Amino acid sequence: MKNLLVLSLIIGATLSGYAQALNNSFELSYGRSFPVGAFGSTDTEARGAAFAENGEAYHFGFNSHLNTNFGVGVSTVVYRNALNERAYAALFSNEGQDATVTQANNFRTQAFFLNAFYLPLNANKYSIKFYTGIGLSSSVYPQIRMRINDEMSVMREKSSGLDIAYRLGFSLQGELYRNLYLQVSGSYFNYTANYSSGSQPMNVLSSTTGLLYRF
Repeated sequence: MKNLLVLSLIIGATLSGYAQALNNSFELSYGRSFPVGAFGSTDTEARGAAFAENGEAYHFGFNSHLNTNFGVGVSTVVYRNALNERAYAALFSNEGQDATVTQANNFRTQAFFLNAFYLPLNANKYSIKFYTGIGLSSSVYPQIRMRINDEMSVMREKSSGLDIAYRLGFSLQGELYRNLYLQVSGSYFNYTANYSSGSQPMNVLSSTTGLLYRF
């Protein structure tokens, strides 16, 4: 996460050299992430069911306007989602075994994006923004340990993957004080992690609230 954030700041500083006064903005926000599709599925018949629960979302970004309505930017996003331990243990309990998850780290996904955005409404006091991005994402699949019939077992080893990711979203911005704005955002994140043990779709919807500063 630290390396991605540093890279975002470096590219953001480079882009700022091409922008005019008050055509730049820096934003940060926090909210909730909601696994969709196979990533959040607990259906054992579903291919790639990962048993991920709702979790946290973090967003950092730098934007530079090309004109009144269009611009480009860079951003870093981080998602943290826990394993649905009860549903995972039920896979074995349904087979008549006494099963309990004893250790499960979080799913952790972080990505760096190059973005393009469009503002159909861009006023001094408020604005609406739609954006799309493409970038690289890395993720960690948690190690899962269980006690099954009083025996300890490692069900899955911790693993990581790196691949192309895509993002679509929108945000609403309203001025709080001078160049400081409250921002409410929603986005869809599309990514398939390729682990040594196989591929895992990790699609996420997120809702965040944060601050945007124009300069």
